Amino acid sequence: MMLLWFVCSVSASAASISINGWWGIDEEGCSDTDNQNRIALGKWKSSKGSIKFGEGKESIGLYDGKCVLSNKKESSTEITYQASCDLAEENYSGAARVNIKDSNNITLFYPGGDSEGTNLVRCDATEQPKAKNIAIVEPTKKTTVDYFIYKNSEAGFIIDLPEDVLYPEGESENGMEQAFKSSDKETVLFTYGEENKDHKTIKELYADGLNPSDKNEKVFTYKRLGKSWFVVSGYHNNNIFYQKTILSKTTGSVISFYFEHPKSQKPFYNNITVRMSKSFKEL
Repeated sequence: MMLLWFVCSVSASAASISINGWWGIDEEGCSDTDNQNRIALGKWKSSKGSIKFGEGKESIGLYDGKCVLSNKKESSTEITYQASCDLAEENYSGAARVNIKDSNNITLFYPGGDSEGTNLVRCDATEQPKAKNIAIVEPTKKTTVDYFIYKNSEAGFIIDLPEDVLYPEGESENGMEQAFKSSDKETVLFTYGEENKDHKTIKELYADGLNPSDKNEKVFTYKRLGKSWFVVSGYHNNNIFYQKTILSKTTGSVISFYFEHPKSQKPFYNNITVRMSKSFKEL
């Protein structure tokens, strides 16, 4: 969960605190070995699919991208940088900063990230889970899942879908929507496009995504707002959900996919979610 901390006082200066290591977006982040809710922060580099801290360049390693940091400056309460970020195939640059509450609690701000900042708690830096979903690391072994391209010309998008995993239920009458389900019907993917009748900005659509009609049943653990897209993810009862929405730069329409699967099947569906998210584009 991303919240805003207003730092009134600190128990130690920023200069005396090392930020090298794994940080979690919430408690789940520290136990999440797929790194969806973890951030590698400070000096680190990848080696054979794992992160090694204390070496390399100052960087922020994220689930769907990274920021390279430079021009480090420290004060008693924060560390500031210039940042160059590549997030979900979009580039951002500008100021980044780390607000220090104490040695185990910080708030991270970076270009392309949440404007309110991301609260982080320190995870055990001696843990070395596979860094397969941090964008800059070496690729993992090729998945055995094959993919096909689903193109919806009416809604205006394409997406890579796992073959023999998700089966189409049939497009809606207007051709703008289609559901895909697993053979056991426990996993479902909804793809859809719609007119932006209220002419909402991507920030307004993002706010809607964080306030769905079933909000009381959901726990948001991951959220990201880009220039023309947003992602929200978390838990819906005993399932994991992931939504990506794009505001078309050409037509002004809104295209989305919403994916939900049982928590118990996260190891299988994690890489599938990443593939779908990166391939989801407007035509």
